[in-house]
Formats: sequence, structure tokens, C-alpha cells
Amino acid sequence: MKHKTFKTAIAAVVASVMASGAAFAETLEAPEPYMTQLTQQMVHYSQQYMSGKELSAAQTGALAQGGKDQLTIELDSGGSFSFLAVCDSDCSDIDLRVYDPSGNLVGEDVLLDDYPVVSFTAARSASYTVEVIMATCTQSPCFYAVGTFE
Repeated sequence: MKHKTFKTAIAAVVASVMASGAAFAETLEAPEPYMTQLTQQMVHYSQQYMSGKELSAAQTGALAQGGKDQLTIELDSGGSFSFLAVCDSDCSDIDLRVYDPSGNLVGEDVLLDDYPVVSFTAARSASYTVEVIMATCTQSPCFYAVGTFE
């Protein structure tokens, strides 16, 4: 019950800062204090890099250093999409790669940072793959969140 109450409180705070923030907070499945860290990071970086875009989906996970996850996202043709990943305080570098349905790389952010952003326009309506790479994690597992903005 405490988890749900805290989750609701985070959703209220995020919603007051960012209209689509409540949707993000409601999807978090990370334990405390990681849930708070991910929410704060997503709010902070989305304000800087996602101006004018709304959060349409969010997914969370946990990886060890060097680990990879693949997330499948349904996108509409012609839509302008951005993906933003954030990670907990034990992570200092997380990377993103986005692949089209044929497996072609359509965008990547592999800079040495903990808030990669990939933006592109979907060529067709289909399932796209977002690959999350935990490049640097000092205490495994490191928790991450990926937001889809449009």
C-alpha cells in the first residue's frame, strides 16, 4: 500500500511539472529509491529535450553493466517520435539504438551520458525496436526508464 501511495504522490508531482508525467509515473516498476530517481530524471530531461512533445509510453527495466534490453514499440507512419532514456544514480552511461521493422538502424545516441535521446520520423506504421545498452553501471543492477514522446 505504501508503494501505491508513493506512486500516486509522484504522479501528482510529475503531473504538475509536466502534463504527461503522470502517465510515466504510473508505469514505473522499480523499487525505492530508484523509482523516485527515474521519475525525477525523466521530468528533468524531458523538460530540456522534449519541448512540445507528449509522453505516450514508458517502460522500465534493470540491467547489469554491458547488458542490453530490446523494447518493441508500435509507431504510426509519418509520426515524429523521440525516445529518452534515464537511469539511476549507479549508472553513468546508458545508450539507445532504434531499429525499423527490417532491422535497419534509424537512430542512436551512444554518447558518454546518462540521458540518451533519439528522434526520427517513422517511415511506416509498424513495430520498431528500441535497444537499451547499459554501458556503465557501478552497482548491478542499474534501473532505467525509456519514454516515448510524440
